[in-house]
Amino acid sequence: KAGTFSAADASSCEECEPGKYAATDESTTCVLANGGSFVAQAGASAQEPCGAGTYSAAGATSCLDCGPGSFAQEEGSTTCLVVNAGSFVAGKGATAQEPCEPGTFSSDAGLSRCEASPPGYYVPKSGQVAAVPADAGHFVAKSGASEQTACLAGSAAAARASSCTLCEPGRFAAAAEAASCELALPGTYVSTSGATAASTCPAGRYSGIGAPHCELCAEGKTSDPGASTCTPIDAGKAGAPLSTIAVDVASSLVLEGVDADDLTAIVEAVLESVREEVANEDITISQSSTPAERRRLASTQEIAFVARADYSAVPGED
Repeated sequence: KAGTFSAADASSCEECEPGKYAATDESTTCVLANGGSFVAQAGASAQEPCGAGTYSAAGATSCLDCGPGSFAQEEGSTTCLVVNAGSFVAGKGATAQEPCEPGTFSSDAGLSRCEASPPGYYVPKSGQVAAVPADAGHFVAKSGASEQTACLAGSAAAARASSCTLCEPGRFAAAAEAASCELALPGTYVSTSGATAASTCPAGRYSGIGAPHCELCAEGKTSDPGASTCTPIDAGKAGAPLSTIAVDVASSLVLEGVDADDLTAIVEAVLESVREEVANEDITISQSSTPAERRRLASTQEIAFVARADYSAVPGED
């Protein structure tokens, strides 16, 4: 009968072993299960196809799950398909591949997961094989981004940037999406970071290119507004009188739990550090408050400092 076989002169029939079958009566041999099918038990009269997500070779007694990074869409598969680049299969027994989501990509075939785009790059849509570098004038701060962000006016960035950099003094960016900051032209200046425009030097001052401030014309010379050089004052004429503006900039340091014995050394160290940072002979740095008497500081104490300088202003200068 079906599921059994016998050779010539046999006294009885034998069941087909697992992995084989006999579809008809009076079979002399059993047939191997085809690739993509299986026979689990002895005495089978038919083979069964492997389900989607599984596969088998010829003579199989069971089907194997497709591994991560592969899949089988249809029944009766002899092999699993390798996942395309831009897609992934995370687990076993998959019947389809999945595209990488925006912000992720897979550059090779057969991968079980997608890679997040690094800072400075982004992936705008699904199923991508590579991340896109941020354009100049834009940035991508975090990994796994699906879009880039434009730099604001006053800042700039080269391609592949993870952040925008504020324009330094002497430079500016008038509009958003700047790839670089422009140098202030001669006769103008930019005194702060993150500027969106340069300012014109007033009469009596001048500047070269990329200036963070305007220089005062030397005695006996003057200039028109926006000048890059000074010219001698005509004979018999006097230069415009200058006014002196005293400028005080206050700051402070908060100390916690420091012995009064150490305060003098701490204060002097801070003052010296500030002097090195300022590095300007025309500016004096001094302490404007006295620490507590000799005792252990119970909570906090603020020690105030002040930076003083005299500024020579030309007429009409703000």
